[in-house]
Amino acid sequence: MVFLFVDKNRCVRGLITRAHVLRLIAQNIDLKAPAREIMKRDIITISPDTEVQKLITWNVSSLPVIDQDKLVGIVTLSDTIRAYYKSVVNIRNTLDTVISSIRAGIISINEEGIIKVINPAAEAIFGVKKDDILGQRIQAVLPQCRLFRIIERAEHEYGVMEMYNNRSYLCNRSPILENGQIIGAVEVIQDISEIEMLSAKLKSTQELMQRVNAIIECSFDGIFVTDHQGNIIKANDHILI
Repeated sequence: MVFLFVDKNRCVRGLITRAHVLRLIAQNIDLKAPAREIMKRDIITISPDTEVQKLITWNVSSLPVIDQDKLVGIVTLSDTIRAYYKSVVNIRNTLDTVISSIRAGIISINEEGIIKVINPAAEAIFGVKKDDILGQRIQAVLPQCRLFRIIERAEHEYGVMEMYNNRSYLCNRSPILENGQIIGAVEVIQDISEIEMLSAKLKSTQELMQRVNAIIECSFDGIFVTDHQGNIIKANDHILI
């Protein structure tokens, strides 16, 4: 409970909280004393635009909201906690959506090897279900995954080729640090089967272009090729004869 004292212009002059009153009673203050003698005058105020993340750093039970020197509202500590919790939940939901949408497999563990994050792509790679392995030790449920050794060695692994379920994957593994301490590890797994297929197609296309170029150059006829606007994009030497 908070009592705010404002003047006729709605300017805040002080406040009294229940905790404040209880402390004064413990000090045997005269209960008939006027409120102006016991109200707190050096109070912290905020504007309507003050960010929630700033409010959570203040250990204040009530914060008057002032706009152009006028009282427009009050924010309590419970209001701040609810707003901060809501923002954290929104951020987590957004992060979960992003991670779930990534085509590469992502799996993360804490410092004890407990699986904390696994996205649908990683589920498909390892042939597991999130609900079955989340919260389990990775060494027990995914012994083929070498993520835990990142915590043991405290080092990164980039561009490591691995085979999972007879498919080739490119793996990048990194420790997760907080204040210089390892609190977990994360692995990003990229299916390179598609990349290998595209690489093979590119190589085949390059070989075909080499054959076409050889045919054009060996022809006794003058040959030139244009685009749809009539610009010459290929010609052989015989066109000059």
